[in-house]
Amino acid sequence: FRRVLFRSDLRREISIVSSLFHSNIVIYYDEISGNGLLGYVMEYCPRGNLHDFIVKNGPMQEAEIKKVLFQMLQVLAYL
Repeated sequence: FRRVLFRSDLRREISIVSSLFHSNIVIYYDEISGNGLLGYVMEYCPRGNLHDFIVKNGPMQEAEIKKVLFQMLQVLAYL
């Protein structure tokens, strides 16, 4: 029973993510499935994610933090 619910949760998530189009949201292109596994094909982000950026560059300056928080708030307003 839980496996069916889990699959429907994934389908709902895919439906939602594939309908999002915003400059600060990674684009979902497709899914790949096989051997009981499911993978997503997403937009390539050459600069990586925020966590990796902080690990690589250390703590952010206040101006950088303001810019990132503003972008996050824009996404929340979009959603």
